[in-house]
Amino acid sequence: MNRKQFVASLRTALMQLDDLQSLARNPLLALLSSPGEEANPVALQRLLLETIEAMREKPGARAERHYDVLYYRYQEQLNQEEVAFQLGVSTRQLRREQNNAIELLADQLWAHFEPAIGRTLHESQPRPHAANGIGEIQKEAARLRHELRTEPSQVEVELQKALTDASALAHRYQVTLQVGALSVSAQTPAPPPVLRQAFLVLLTAMIPRIGGKTLVVSPAESAGKHRFVFCVRGATAEWARHEEFLVGVRTAVQLLAPFHGDVVVQEGESVAIALTTPKMASTPILVIDDNPDARQLFRRYVDQTRFRVITTGDGREAIALAQAQRVEGLILDIMMPDLDGWDLLSQWRHHPATRHIPVAVCTILPQKELAQVLGATLFIQKPVGQEDFLHALEQLTATLVKAPC
Repeated sequence: MNRKQFVASLRTALMQLDDLQSLARNPLLALLSSPGEEANPVALQRLLLETIEAMREKPGARAERHYDVLYYRYQEQLNQEEVAFQLGVSTRQLRREQNNAIELLADQLWAHFEPAIGRTLHESQPRPHAANGIGEIQKEAARLRHELRTEPSQVEVELQKALTDASALAHRYQVTLQVGALSVSAQTPAPPPVLRQAFLVLLTAMIPRIGGKTLVVSPAESAGKHRFVFCVRGATAEWARHEEFLVGVRTAVQLLAPFHGDVVVQEGESVAIALTTPKMASTPILVIDDNPDARQLFRRYVDQTRFRVITTGDGREAIALAQAQRVEGLILDIMMPDLDGWDLLSQWRHHPATRHIPVAVCTILPQKELAQVLGATLFIQKPVGQEDFLHALEQLTATLVKAPC
């Protein structure tokens, strides 16, 4: 493999970073494996992410800029237009910076792969069957993550649907299904199809192995998580060692992983399977910005956090939305066509329904002092990265605003 082929394979791997099935076919993967060993696409994924992250620690603005480009483009999976907006450059300039960043990343990785560059690739090609199932599941979950990003699950609804779906199978194997009381308001960011299938694959993996027993599903809550414990009354741990059951557990893990959920098998005198999934964001924040790309970016930033962003490009809707959504903070752009941001800030500060709600002015204009004088709690200079944006939200919602005299 020459340098040109190496860089081409690297570009492909970066574009397919969340698709394990495609990574399993990437020529770079063979270079990670010794002859006769089965290649692991997760290892390639981890190496790429760790090498990108290491660039963050290198001194100098150039290295930091390259890290930003690779982070937003491939880890955050933003398109070129969104990254260009985030970094405050044109799309054409972003393409140049992206090419330079990939070349630098290739330099870092070449030293890692160099001992294996001369190896004949076909001798160590990964066996596709080992990764294909996982790759397809993760690919489908990733698709749902993007297409249904704003649709949370009502956990008790999806569990009841899964139990209904599994009831015929339970009847066939004479298994009794029992479930504890659920909170009617419990929500999680995982989309309904994902959560329902995660429950269902566990149920269908367990039921045929525990004929005649009672399967109990016990809901619970811990810090920031919904937790469901599946256990079998009066059964030894032997049934949980069947390969079909373990496949079901791995499938559920792959479904939930993109949404920060997990499944853990706890084995002792008996076996308990704990499925956890995050609680739905509980802190509503209103974002007013006439740029649809900015609104989309901020929604991405708060994905899988405690914050829930409500966005609009029309400042005239601000106070009505704040009342209807019971928002706990406002992120306000200044240059908008329908209503100037400074005028809206004044209205917000003097309206009885919103004057207690803190405001962060978020603009490309260097007007921090003016924002503070006019009543803003925080000032955010665009472009803003995810970490700084989330830190600002934490500060904003921890602030108690005094009503103006």
